[in-house]
Amino acid sequence: MNKLAFFCFEAAPNLGAGHAIRSCVIADALAEEGWICKLVTKQASYEFIANLNRFERIDPEDFYNNPEICDLLLIDNYELDYEFETRFRSFAKKIMVIDDLANRKHDCDILLDQTYGRDAADYNHLVPTTCKILAGSDYVLLRKEILQLRPMALEKRRYTKEIKRILVSMGGSDPQNYTQKALQMINESGFKGAIDIVLGFQATNLEAIECFIATLSNDCKIHINADMPKLVVEGDLAIGAAGSSVWERCCLGLPQYLIQIADNQCNVIKSFTHLDFLNFYSDLNKNYYDFIMADKVDGLGVFRIMNHLNPVYDKSSRLISHNKVHADDMDLIFDWQQNQELRRYSFNKHNPSYDEHKKWFGEKLKSQIHVFEKITANEVPCGTLRLDYCFDTNSWKLSWYVIPEFQGNGIGSISLNFSKKLAVARTINAFVFKENIASHKAITKSGFTEVLENKDGSFYAY
Repeated sequence: MNKLAFFCFEAAPNLGAGHAIRSCVIADALAEEGWICKLVTKQASYEFIANLNRFERIDPEDFYNNPEICDLLLIDNYELDYEFETRFRSFAKKIMVIDDLANRKHDCDILLDQTYGRDAADYNHLVPTTCKILAGSDYVLLRKEILQLRPMALEKRRYTKEIKRILVSMGGSDPQNYTQKALQMINESGFKGAIDIVLGFQATNLEAIECFIATLSNDCKIHINADMPKLVVEGDLAIGAAGSSVWERCCLGLPQYLIQIADNQCNVIKSFTHLDFLNFYSDLNKNYYDFIMADKVDGLGVFRIMNHLNPVYDKSSRLISHNKVHADDMDLIFDWQQNQELRRYSFNKHNPSYDEHKKWFGEKLKSQIHVFEKITANEVPCGTLRLDYCFDTNSWKLSWYVIPEFQGNGIGSISLNFSKKLAVARTINAFVFKENIASHKAITKSGFTEVLENKDGSFYAY
């Protein structure tokens, strides 16, 4: 029987589209796994965002008065808190809350706050002690369209030497017409290049913007219901609202100046103010923040969150999870790389010195495109999974290991299946040495195909 999930949020010109978009990233991921997903929201949300109609809508009042038994209740609404969540405790097997304010209590099993720099400890006094807190930009929720364009976008950034195209985007709604204020700022800067102007779902300020750009000498294009991923890739600089679209621009490496257009966006602004900002266009107003965050926002958050929503267990009934490797994992991974059992199956048989490891590890963490995940079993570290992107072939090179004391429990196969999700429809290539029997079994079990064999081992692809 299919699992059932309900998603509670609202979307409207005065609220924006962020709550709906990030909730539906999870809904889409669960639907791919066979879940039935329904949206608990007012009809106005569907009128504001047309493509919500891919999911069945439930009226909030009907849902509150006649709740259904479900496997997951996800709540992304600043107006709802502990009292509302407790009301559904006996109906939902699991309750998840998406928040970014850290200002009220919650009765939930999972709390997600994707704000860059957010510390899980900020919620310790606001959620039950058993609640799993997922905090920080490792868990940013982005649509697959963004992830698919990330390699292309980051390759473009490598060769961008000047600003030729500016993207102006103030989110799903812009009642105070900050779009025109941004255009005025660009005009005053003397910028002569092209400008892409994205207006919200209802294009409230269309007439005023059309009148204003008629006075400009720039090549200006207005986009309504825009293909945002495409415009972000094409842009060289963005001026935009500090809402959920911030993370899309970060993931695709687009430098941006942020404008706070709503009270709840102040946390996003504050989370970046301690960074060393990169000034791409010094003539623009210095009151707006600009930065590149591609190394901080890899866009793989939904897959890490799915570890907890649709959990997978090894043969010893341990929960297997994957989390981004961070600087404080350096010594642990150094110790693993000294393990002779693991080293014999590596291309490089040489045991690295600590200084060599530190240099290699630092380069991996600074990389904006490669994926480096730590595997855990019941939150105990037990291995790594790495995908190195090859620009020449538009494919991934896979490497992984599970430390000896955790081997033989199917963890390798679980991680290989996880890697296929991270690859986002791109080819994965891997090499396995002939004598590494366990890895041969794991990779074939996970659906990889042997494409070439030589005296040392076999090349696989998925």
